[in-house]
Amino acid sequence: MEKRIEVNSTVKQNKHINVTDCDGEKAMLSMKSEKYFIMNKIGSRIWDMISEPITVNDVILKLINEYHLDYNHCEEIVLEFLNLLDKEDIVVKVDTIRQ
Repeated sequence: MEKRIEVNSTVKQNKHINVTDCDGEKAMLSMKSEKYFIMNKIGSRIWDMISEPITVNDVILKLINEYHLDYNHCEEIVLEFLNLLDKEDIVVKVDTIRQ
């Protein structure tokens, strides 16, 4: 899979995705692919974090703090997850200008 999202990327939710909260886990429908996705608790937490633009590194650091994960393992999981969502147009990569 081509990786478009990297650690220094800024991402946010695609607001055109239908999302339902099911007891702490998210269920969503991609209108583009007509596929359903169910996110576990960590995936759902990432989804909540990307409601506003945020760097992938900040997502990783928050997850490490909340779930006491190893940085490299967390980075691998987050990048794989976000790139899958990107492929389905569920997340948006945001170009930001830092001043």
